[in-house]
Amino acid sequence: MKRMKPFPNNPSEEDRRTYRRWTGGLFLVYLVAVTVAVGVTFMGRSSGDLRASNEQQMARLKSVPGTMAIAPSARPLTMPQ
Repeated sequence: MKRMKPFPNNPSEEDRRTYRRWTGGLFLVYLVAVTVAVGVTFMGRSSGDLRASNEQQMARLKSVPGTMAIAPSARPLTMPQ
């Protein structure tokens, strides 16, 4: 099993350049991952869902003040007697 070399006390210019490239690359990978996660979170809804939500809000705003229209599917069921 090959052992790793200890970190040099006085790194050469080439070592510093390699270190900067690796850290810069890791930073870019992290930045892309966060950007994709935010994009998926906020842009994941389809435009049809957004349009339906907007239409429902407009219907509520146009309704008579003090009353709220309840969708037929949301009304409680009454049992016939």
